[in-house]
Amino acid sequence: MRHTLLIGFIICLCMIPLHINAQSPNDEQAFIEADSMAFAQDTEIVTASGGVKIQYRGRELRAGKITWDQKSDRILASENVILIDTDGTRVTSDSVELQDEMKQATLKKFSLMMNNNLRFSGKTASRQSGELTRIKQAIFTACKHCKNKPDALPTWQLRSGETVYNEKNETISHKNVRLEMRGVPVFYLPYLAHPAPNVKKRSGFLFPVFKSSTDTGVDISLPYFINIAPDYDLTLSPRFIADGGSMLGFDWRQKTRQGTYNIAGNGLWLDEEDNLDNDKSFRGNIQSKGVFKLSENWHAGYDYWWVSDKSFMRRYDINDADFFTSKAFTRKISGRNMVDIRLLDFKTSIVNIDEDAQPEIAPQIRTEHYFDNFAGGELRVMSDLISVSRNNGADLNRAIAETEWSRQSILGSGQILDYFGGVRGAYHDYETNNGSQREKDDEAVILAHAGVKWRMPFIKRQEAGAVIIEPTAQVIIANEETNRRTIPNEDSLSSEFDSLNLFEVYRHTGYDRFDTGNRFDIGVNTVFEADEGGSYRMFVGKSYRDKVAEQPTIGTEQGNKASDWLLDIDFQQVTGLGFNGQLRFNDSNQELIRSDGEIYASIKKAYFSLQYTHLDASITPEGVDREETRGSFDFNLSENWLLNGYVRYDMEREKRLKNSIALIYRDDCTDISLSFNQSFTRNGNIGPRNGLTFKIILRTLGGQ
Repeated sequence: MRHTLLIGFIICLCMIPLHINAQSPNDEQAFIEADSMAFAQDTEIVTASGGVKIQYRGRELRAGKITWDQKSDRILASENVILIDTDGTRVTSDSVELQDEMKQATLKKFSLMMNNNLRFSGKTASRQSGELTRIKQAIFTACKHCKNKPDALPTWQLRSGETVYNEKNETISHKNVRLEMRGVPVFYLPYLAHPAPNVKKRSGFLFPVFKSSTDTGVDISLPYFINIAPDYDLTLSPRFIADGGSMLGFDWRQKTRQGTYNIAGNGLWLDEEDNLDNDKSFRGNIQSKGVFKLSENWHAGYDYWWVSDKSFMRRYDINDADFFTSKAFTRKISGRNMVDIRLLDFKTSIVNIDEDAQPEIAPQIRTEHYFDNFAGGELRVMSDLISVSRNNGADLNRAIAETEWSRQSILGSGQILDYFGGVRGAYHDYETNNGSQREKDDEAVILAHAGVKWRMPFIKRQEAGAVIIEPTAQVIIANEETNRRTIPNEDSLSSEFDSLNLFEVYRHTGYDRFDTGNRFDIGVNTVFEADEGGSYRMFVGKSYRDKVAEQPTIGTEQGNKASDWLLDIDFQQVTGLGFNGQLRFNDSNQELIRSDGEIYASIKKAYFSLQYTHLDASITPEGVDREETRGSFDFNLSENWLLNGYVRYDMEREKRLKNSIALIYRDDCTDISLSFNQSFTRNGNIGPRNGLTFKIILRTLGGQ
C-alpha cells in the first residue's frame, strides 16, 4: 500500500546538490511518497522504503530507502539515489549520508550532471560546511553526454586523484590530474585549478598557441588573463620565438558607460645579430580600437595603428595586410539622415612603397539628408568636404555639394518609370609635383542632369517554372564637362564599368573623376525560376553617348560613342551546382577585356569553389594585364571533423601566391585546429614562408 504524507520538516533531504539556489520562502511544505513508512517513537527513527520520492521547492529526491535518525540528525539514503535540482542538475549515488542539517554529506559511487553539460563522477564524495565538495578518484568533463552512444568516452576529461569544488570562491581544483582525449592520456599536471562554469571572468592562464614558420622557427605563446575589475581586464601573452628572441604581447579591454575600447600590442628587444630586417633594437606595434555612444543619435570611435617598421608584423606573423588605416570619427544617424566627420591616416607594410607618399585626411566631413514628398518625389541633399595632404606627393582640398530628386510611377500596364534630376557642384584646390617644382591649381565644376528610366517586367508561366524578362532603358541629359587629368585622383582609382553601375548617373566610386554628357543606357535582364528550386539569370547591357568621347571615360574608349558590352550569367541548380560570371567585351573588336567568374558546388558534406579573374591592361590602373585563379573547399569528414583549403595562383606571372589547408575538430566542448599555410610573395627580405599553427580550446578550462 502506498502512503502520501505532508511533512514540513524534511527540507534537509533535498539539499544534496553541490550548489545552492535561491529558495522560495512561501513554499515550506515537502511531499514524501513511498510504498511503506514507519516511525519508531522510542528511537525517533523515520524509515521510508520502496520507491521513495520526496519533492520540495522544485527539487526531487528518489531512493529505494531513506532512514532519518532525528536524535543524531543523521539521514541515510540508499539503493539508486537520484536527486534532481531546480536548475536540472542531476545527482546519482549508490548511497548518501547527511548530517549537521545537511552541511555534511558523504556519497558513494557518485556522479553529477549539470544543465550546462558539466559532469563529475567519483568513487566517493564528501560535502563539508555546505560549500566544499571533495571527490576522490574523480572524473570531470564539460562534454555533452551522447544519447546514441551512452558508453562512449567524452572528447576530453580530467581524471584526478582528488577534485575539490569550492562553492564559496567558485573554484574547481584537481590534484594529480591527467588530461585524457577519448580515454587516452595526453598530458599530466600535479595540480590544476580553474573557475567554476558560472564564473564569467577569472585571472589565469589561457591555452597556449603553437606555431612554426620559416621566419620565426618554433613559436609558442602562453597568454595569461588578468581580471582586474568587472569592466576592464588585461591579457599578457609572452611569445617564445626560436629565431628572433622573445616577445611580449598585451591586450587591455575596458567597457565604459558610453562604449568599449581596447589597446593591444607587441614588443621585443633584439641584439643586432638577431634583427634580420633592420638595425632597430626595439620592434613592436600598437593597435587600439574603440566605439562609443555619445547620445541617442551620435556615435564616435577610432581605430589606431602604430608599428615600429614595415616588416615587423609580417615577420612575426601578427598581420599580413598591405595597408593599415588609422581613423577617428564621430557620426550622427537619424533615420536615413547622416552626418559623418572623420580623420584618416594611411600606412603601408610594403617595403618598396614610399611611406611619405601615403595620404593623411584631416578632416573629411560628409552629410546626407532626405526629404520625402518634395515636389511629388524624394529629395536627397549631400555634401562632402575633404582635405588630403602628403609629405611627398599631391595635396588636395575638395568640396562637393549635390542634390538629387527622384520619383517613381507605376502605370496600369505594369510599366515602371523613374524620373530623376540633380545638380552637383565640385571644387578642387590641389598642389602637385612637376619634377622638382610644386604647382598649385584649382577647378570648379557644375554638373547638372535630368533623366528617366523605363522598365517593364514580362512574366510568362512555363511548364517547369516561370520566365521573367525585364528590359530597361534610360535617357540622361547632362552638361558636357571634361575631367582635368591633373586633379589628383584620390577616390576613383578602383572605378569599374559593370551591370551594377550601368544605370547610375555618376558611375565613378568617388568624386575626383566624373562621367558627364548625354547618354542612352539599355539592358535586358532574363530570369528563369524553376519550380524544383533552380534559377537561371542573364543580363546584357550597353551605353551610348550622343558625342564621341574626347578622352577615355568609364566604360567607353576615347573616340567612341558606344560603351563596351556587359554580360552577366548566373545559374544555381537545386543539386547545389552553380556558376556566376561577369564579362565585358570591347565594343570595337568584341575582345573579352574583363572576366570575373565563379563555379561552385555544394554536394552533401562538401563545398567547392573555383574563381577566375582576368583584366585587360586597357582597363587596369597600372596598365598591365591581371589574371588570377582562386580555389577553396570545405569538406565535412564527419559531424565534428572539417577539412578546408585555399589556393591562389597568378596566371599572368605563372606564380603561386598562397596555399593553406586546415584540419578542424569542433564539438560542444572542444575546438582543435591544425593549419598549414604557404605564402610565395616576397616583401623586402621576408618570404616566401611556410607556417604551421596548432590551437586547442577546452570549454571551461580557458581559451581565446
